[in-house]
Amino acid sequence: MIGKPIPRVEDQRFVTGRGQYTDDIHVDGQLHAAFLRSPHAHAVLRSIDIAAAREAPGVIAVLVGQDYLDDGFQGVDHVPNPVDAIDATRKAFLTSLTGSIFNQPHIPLPTDRVRYVGEAIAMVIAETPLQARNATELIEVDFDVLDAVVNGVDAMQPDAPQLWDGAHGNLCFQTQIGERERAREIIAGADHVVRREFHHSRLVNCQMEPRSAIGAYDAATDVYTLISGSQGAVRQQLCLALALKVPPARVRVV
Repeated sequence: MIGKPIPRVEDQRFVTGRGQYTDDIHVDGQLHAAFLRSPHAHAVLRSIDIAAAREAPGVIAVLVGQDYLDDGFQGVDHVPNPVDAIDATRKAFLTSLTGSIFNQPHIPLPTDRVRYVGEAIAMVIAETPLQARNATELIEVDFDVLDAVVNGVDAMQPDAPQLWDGAHGNLCFQTQIGERERAREIIAGADHVVRREFHHSRLVNCQMEPRSAIGAYDAATDVYTLISGSQGAVRQQLCLALALKVPPARVRVV
């Protein structure tokens, strides 16, 4: 098969409406969630008033970031520095010229401020999708809007707003490969030197069915299950297990 084109075999069911997506799957006792999202790129959350949403028809619960922390969970690892596609705990770089490698775990719902447009602020759980969406409109948030940085180079400037409370601002880590002084000597003696700045375009893994997931907990087996259109199930399993503070064997990703 090496070097030969491999024909796709899955298209027929997709174009005839027989593909299966997250919304086609239903579990016993299934409820529905909708999220209130930030209209601001950067803002302090002064307060979140969920009282009216809690009393809306069909609403089971309204959750904010502090509820997640109160249950004893921790932030989800962004895995910014992996060397292995399967074992996310293996790091590509172990040291940094800054003295540390910054990795801020991500709380699913923020407790202090929002950091991008569309960030989820509160989650409404209701009996139907419409009831959940309607209830999100009853949540009132008091924002203190801050300046936003939309360029990676600008974010690295000393006077840029710090998105996280890291010791080195918005810098994850800084490293070098090879001997710097020897490289300088070679460059100084070269007949021709080329300098080039490279910009990497943002890469986003886009599913046919975005932002759709089913989460289920089986009390009998003590196993958490996530069903979602995505990729990298093994890494998701590990990161979810760390966030939930359970062994990876108790997390199943479909």
